[in-house]
Amino acid sequence: KYFDASGFITLPNKTNAPLEQLERYLSLALQPSPHMRELLDSIRETRAPSGDYLALHARFEPEMLNHGMCQEHKVKDLTMVLDQIGSLKDFAELDSLFVAVSIPQMLAPYRYPKNKEIHKKNAESLQKAFKHGLPKSGDSSSNLRLWTGGEEAVEHRVEPCMEQIVSSYINWEIAVEAKAFIGTVTSTWSVAVWKSRYFRGLPNYAYTPEGIVKLEGAPEPFRC
Repeated sequence: KYFDASGFITLPNKTNAPLEQLERYLSLALQPSPHMRELLDSIRETRAPSGDYLALHARFEPEMLNHGMCQEHKVKDLTMVLDQIGSLKDFAELDSLFVAVSIPQMLAPYRYPKNKEIHKKNAESLQKAFKHGLPKSGDSSSNLRLWTGGEEAVEHRVEPCMEQIVSSYINWEIAVEAKAFIGTVTSTWSVAVWKSRYFRGLPNYAYTPEGIVKLEGAPEPFRC
């Protein structure tokens, strides 16, 4: 069963249903509800009214920082990434930075035996950037303002049991529709956003141990 504007609908028997009808039901299942779309539009219009924003998947939460796979591709220093964003001319015309990150995880007590100091530095840099913004390349008069979507934006606006899935949808849409997106090869979420943006003709970037690089062509499959 799926839910559309008229209520729950049941897919017809697969042996009898016309292909066009099955395609319609599949399309309905993949579309966000009007309420979710209104919530997304409200958040974006409030936090980035001009639409000229950059998106960053800041995958620096403690569990990812301590994940053992793909160490040769992993960047652990969020401060370095934020500094590079502010210095790149590619983003000089944009006025804000959407950050897809779990703030509660970044600020929660640290419970891992390794990487404690770099995590502390990352959390402090993130808080500072949200408070003061990032200096933009060649522009001393304005900073790149940071904002989030996610759980903070949907709190008290949807049922508690729906907060995580709705916030994930909002983060996804905001990242996909940004003027530019910066992700990491160590994340399936980043790779999926890159792919969606690639087929829309939108620019993709990656933060790497060598710095932020622009991706050319179709993104590589996730390999970590």
